[in-house]
Amino acid sequence: MKMKLIRHTFGICPCCGRKTVFLANGYWLRDYYVCLFCRSIPRQRAIMSILKDKFPEYKNMKIHESSPSGAAFHQIKRECRNYSYSYFYDTETPGIEKADGSINENLENLTFADNTFDLFITQDVMEHVNRPERAFSEICRVLKRGGVHVFTTPIYHFQKTQARIELDGDKVICVLPEVYHGNPIDHKGSLVTYDWGYDIADFIKKCSGMESEIIEFNNCKKNYRHGLEADFLEVVVSRKV
Repeated sequence: MKMKLIRHTFGICPCCGRKTVFLANGYWLRDYYVCLFCRSIPRQRAIMSILKDKFPEYKNMKIHESSPSGAAFHQIKRECRNYSYSYFYDTETPGIEKADGSINENLENLTFADNTFDLFITQDVMEHVNRPERAFSEICRVLKRGGVHVFTTPIYHFQKTQARIELDGDKVICVLPEVYHGNPIDHKGSLVTYDWGYDIADFIKKCSGMESEIIEFNNCKKNYRHGLEADFLEVVVSRKV
C-alpha cells in the first residue's frame, strides 16, 4: 500500500547543504520528515545546525561519536580528519577497532585517555544507557577543558527524569513497560532505560560537573527552511569547565 504524502517543504538541508524538498510520509516528523537527497531526519539536521552555528571550526576539531547513524554521521565523517566513532559490543574486547573502522566502546567505561576530544557527539543514545551518571562522567573525563558533549535525546518538559529500569548488579529489571528504539547494530532495537525530564541539566551537572544548555528549535521561517520541525527536537550542549 502506497503511503500518503503528508507534507512537503522547500528549503536547504543542514546535512548535505543542498537545496531540497523535505518530505513527510507520516505525522511523526521526528522519524519520517526526510531530505529528498541525503534522507536526513530532523534530529540529524539539528545536530549539524548546532555544529555549524556554534562550532564553526568543528572540521578541525578532534571529535568522537558514539553509536552514529544517518546523514549527519556520514557528513561529519567525510568532513573531519580527526573523527572517530564507536559502537558497543558487550561480548567483545573494549577498545578494539572493528573492520569497518569503528571502535568497541562502552560509554560507562571508555578506554580513551583523559582530555582527548574537543567534541563528543551522541544522537539518541543517552536514553538507552543503564548507568547514565557513569556515562556523563566518562564523557566529561575524555573531553579537553572547554570541550563539549553535543547530543540529542527525547526530553519531556513537564516531568522530572524517570528511570524505566532498576539494576541488580548487571541484571536489568524493567519497572515500566518495555519500549525499544532502533539500533544501528541490532535489529532487535535498544531498550529505553530513562525518560529524561526538564531536570536533565541538573543531572549532568551533579554527576559530571559539566554546565549544559538546552537548545530548542522554535517555530520560525528559518527553521522551517532547514527542515527543523519535530517533537523532541532539542539539542543539549554540555561543556567541561
